[in-house]
Amino acid sequence: MGLSKNPEKQLDQLQEAWLDEEKGDSYKLSVSALKLMLEQHGPLQELIKNIALGAEDQAEDTNHNEKIDRLIHENDRLKSTIEQKYNEISALKNSIYKLEKELSDLTSELPAVSFLRDNPKLASRFGLHEISDNPKEAIVQIVSVFSQPMNLESLWKYLTELCESQCRQASNDEICFLETVLSWINNNRKIHQYQLIKPYPKENYDFEKHLRSTQTETGEIIEKILLPGVDSGNGKILCKPLVTTCP
Repeated sequence: MGLSKNPEKQLDQLQEAWLDEEKGDSYKLSVSALKLMLEQHGPLQELIKNIALGAEDQAEDTNHNEKIDRLIHENDRLKSTIEQKYNEISALKNSIYKLEKELSDLTSELPAVSFLRDNPKLASRFGLHEISDNPKEAIVQIVSVFSQPMNLESLWKYLTELCESQCRQASNDEICFLETVLSWINNNRKIHQYQLIKPYPKENYDFEKHLRSTQTETGEIIEKILLPGVDSGNGKILCKPLVTTCP
């Protein structure tokens, strides 16, 4: 069956064929017929419009999905950057902490360096004939010597000799140095920490716990503490405190 050559009848036939698939299949659409339907057939125009809108919606969905993918990628990148910066900050904090600790240790141990510089005889007695001008190197030198327990008793005996020969009490600097040496040794001991023994004046003198100075010959009461003693931390006295006594 062919289409009428009359445009009005042709349009009627095409519209009828639109509703009837069997009739539609019997027509062969010419370019002019297709143009006629595109210009005047409402259902076809609506179909094309819906297709176009669907394509736009699909394009919008595609763009939307692409935006979501970009946002996810950007979020992952930012999270990675934040994590990296966090690790850098943590590493920086650790470095600062180590530097502060080194500075704190250096500051707390500098008095010991100054003390030995001011007491070259004591330094020489323990083999420290030349103390480095570099504070950190000087501390390493001194700690390596005085952190050995065997030198603790020798140091105490040296200070005892000074107190006896000069008829005086140990100075604050000497006691501080002795305490610093104890701390160095204790750093390597988990148990049995060394500590100073500091009796009080007017305590009863006990020859098993105290060492009477040559400045006094008798007496049962402690008068002065010339030099604190050293407790080994295991119930034994390594060095008895040097004291003077009075009746």
